[in-house]
Amino acid sequence: MLKYYIAIIFFFLVVIGVLYSKNRNLESTLIQTKSKLQNLENQLKILNEQYAYAEKRHACEQEEIARKRRENIEKFNKKTELAKLQENLVLHNLPEYYKPKISLMQQTEQRAFYYLQKILDNPIFKKQNYFLFSQVSLSSFITLSDKAETIKNEDPAFYDIIIRNITSKSIDFLICQRQFVKENAFNKFIYIPKLILEIDGIYHREKQPNESEDSFYRIQKNDRFKDCLFKELKLPIYRIPVEYARDISFGNVEKILTKELL
Repeated sequence: MLKYYIAIIFFFLVVIGVLYSKNRNLESTLIQTKSKLQNLENQLKILNEQYAYAEKRHACEQEEIARKRRENIEKFNKKTELAKLQENLVLHNLPEYYKPKISLMQQTEQRAFYYLQKILDNPIFKKQNYFLFSQVSLSSFITLSDKAETIKNEDPAFYDIIIRNITSKSIDFLICQRQFVKENAFNKFIYIPKLILEIDGIYHREKQPNESEDSFYRIQKNDRFKDCLFKELKLPIYRIPVEYARDISFGNVEKILTKELL
């Protein structure tokens, strides 16, 4: 009987021990859960603070963008207004800003022009209807291709580069041949480019003492562009290198025109 009671007591002790152990485990789990919840609350608080900071920063950035946009609009309006005022100022005071040149051409070009005109007045050339033009812009006898025209709307910046290559450059002399054509019911003359002549002073080959590197580079760059352009378009060009007007000889000019035009 005693053994029976001892067994019962032992059983209860074991049960109590198990329940106590489970209670301890439950308390430990509860503590861990509370700790995790606290960590989550802390993380949530940090995220809320970060979100609030990001929102505030975004608002500040948007405000800065809006401020800069307003400034740019104001600057553009002022610049536009200033440009209009300057245009009007120039328009109403033209003699203060412009005056006619003493001569259309430099001495070397004048000598070349004299020889060219004299040669073309020769009956051998005159019967071929050749005419001499001086200081001619490239855009006067070079136009844009169909492909270049399509770029106008697709890429205005690139189009501007293409067109400025011919509007900002000129040649010294252009010899054209006049031809009579009949178009529908009308008769007209056309002047066909036949020969280009450039009088290259020493500044085309050597940088001058008071000249900037940029200026000398632009001269050579323009010369290279014109040479390449006329070669591709099959327009003959002759460059006559000179240092002084006396370097241009009648015989040399006559040889060039005879070779290319007769």
